[in-house]
Parts: sequence; C-alpha cells; structure tokens
Amino acid sequence: ENSREASEREMDLISPPLANTSTKDIFSAERFEIDFAARTATCPGKKTTDRWYVGERGIRIRFRASDCAACPLRSQCTTAEKNGRSLHISRYYEQLVRDRARVGTAEFRKLYKLRAPVEGTISQAVHQCGLRVSRYRGRLRRKFHALMAGTGLNVRRLVQPGARSVWAMSVR
Repeated sequence: ENSREASEREMDLISPPLANTSTKDIFSAERFEIDFAARTATCPGKKTTDRWYVGERGIRIRFRASDCAACPLRSQCTTAEKNGRSLHISRYYEQLVRDRARVGTAEFRKLYKLRAPVEGTISQAVHQCGLRVSRYRGRLRRKFHALMAGTGLNVRRLVQPGARSVWAMSVR
C-alpha cells in the first residue's frame, strides 16, 4: 500500500517489497496470468476462471474443482483434496509485482545503496533519542524533540574520534 501511495504522489519509494510467502510446494500466484481488467485468472494448466471475490483483505480467486480434478499439474498447484485451487492476493498485487521486478534491476540496487547510511542514522535516532514514540504532546513539542535529537546526533558525530564530517574536512 505504501508503494502504491508513493506511486500516486509521483514519489520513488526505495524499499524492498514484501517477500512471496506462498506455500513452497505449490505454484505461487506469480505463475498465474491475472487480468484485473477482465477479472479473470489463468492457471499454469491453461484453465481460466472468472470467480473473483473482492473483500476487505484482498481478492480471492477460485478455480472450479472440475477444472483441477483432471489436470496433470494438480499436485504442483493445490493441496486441496476436493476443491479447486484458490488464490488470495492483495488489492495492490499489480504494484507488488512491479516492485518485485524492479528489485532485480541495477538501478534499484544503486539507489538502495544510498539508503543504507540513512538507515543507520534513523536507527540511532530511534534507539538513543527515543524518536519512535515521542514523550511530548503537541505537534510543536514533538517537532522540537526531533530537532534536538538530530542536533544531538550531529554534535556527537562531530566530537566522536575518527569521525569524518564536513566540518572536520573543512577545518583542515
């Protein structure tokens, strides 16, 4: 959902997408051809279904038991004994597929390397300065707390032995 919102705002979210958590013994949802416009799904055995159920938690796609019963790929596709295969996918599945494809690109890896130093800074701010949950009430006080925490981290870096900072390099 964060990726979709960032995309709508024309922002570039540099974050790895959720991993595929489907059962390892059967075909994952990526092996199915899912057409959101036509609301159909085609399995690796080339059977198509239009049985879509949209709920609060996502979309459930069901294949008929009669389609799966005689399929030679049944053992690789479902563990159900009586029913056909069912898929449970997020409403944001299309964005998730795009994000998973992007992770493999050289451009993403290059951008993700830029994120690493920032992760350390955020972790330090959360653990040493208590920025995850502010102890202050009111927007102005929370903002002041964040500014003081950032200032404290910067001062700490300046006086830390062996730290390379812009200030230390300009003094030479």
